[in-house]
Amino acid sequence: MFLFMETGTFSVENMSYINSIAISDFIGHIIAAAAFIIFLIVENTRVPVDNPETHLELTMVHEAMILDIPSCDLAFLELASSIKLAVFSTFFVNVFFPVGIAISLDPMSIFAALVFYLIKMVLFLFSLAAIEISTAKFRLFKVQDIIMAGFSLAVISLVISYL
Repeated sequence: MFLFMETGTFSVENMSYINSIAISDFIGHIIAAAAFIIFLIVENTRVPVDNPETHLELTMVHEAMILDIPSCDLAFLELASSIKLAVFSTFFVNVFFPVGIAISLDPMSIFAALVFYLIKMVLFLFSLAAIEISTAKFRLFKVQDIIMAGFSLAVISLVISYL
């Protein structure tokens, strides 16, 4: 929503085009990016959520939902989860870090954009892995605190863009 307030459109092309950023917009971008990362982590179930009643790893919320699915269907669910993470990550790196996006259709520009995209994705996925490693488990009653922190950051970025 912060990017919509800033650009006035839901077009990803316009959202990723940054011509001049004021300091308040830069702070708003950082806060909006932090909120998007929190929602990306929660929506893609990247952080294990532990059931406080037991100590078994099988009680993690995401793995318990797909525990009884046979092999071929399980592979499709895992593929869908990977595609969802790739789409969210691509949206994040192209909107919040629009460096190297191709502005013409000549082969050299497309190749340079692909190289920049791969570099941005590798850096983002390594940082996502570092976040996952640093947070081992969240108890079930702490998940709403994480979601509320992301919502609060999103509201703060909207207030900053409004002011």
